[in-house]
Amino acid sequence: MKKKRPLFAAYIVVLLLLGLLGGCGSNKNLEPTSNIVFRGADPASQNMPVDPPRSHNANFLFGIEISDSGLTLVDSDAWIIDRVTVRYALISDPGGHLLAIPADYSEKLHTKLKSSYSAKVAIRLVTDSFMADNTSGFIGTADTARIKVHLVFSAHRVKDGVHKSLATNYYFNIGDY
Repeated sequence: MKKKRPLFAAYIVVLLLLGLLGGCGSNKNLEPTSNIVFRGADPASQNMPVDPPRSHNANFLFGIEISDSGLTLVDSDAWIIDRVTVRYALISDPGGHLLAIPADYSEKLHTKLKSSYSAKVAIRLVTDSFMADNTSGFIGTADTARIKVHLVFSAHRVKDGVHKSLATNYYFNIGDY
């Protein structure tokens, strides 16, 4: 019985030394971080009829991913989408019926995302006055115009103020549908 005690004590000392030298793991998940991600647009693209002229919006979906999937989000992991910048470019208008493209604009949003589920942010693409003033040439024709919208969303994380920009392109068609 006495021979086993020194062997057991040596075993304990070796385990302690290995634990001290090698550590018990890493601390990468002790400070988990959240990240905002763009999940897409709803609808993915649109055909906008000119008659009757009306405003059109699209919903852009965002979510939050956390570095340790075993943890839940707290308020400090939330993100706020501060602003969107919208720029338009004409892709095609074979009939030349579109008088102008919508004016570029920037808008404050202040939309808070505080869960990992998708949150929708509605963005105005065209107004009814734009449609009435610039698209009447499409009425009675089968011609369409294709427009690309470049959107840049600016966001920051509540915990530490880290800023992030998310850019995407969105396409829509204008015609007499």
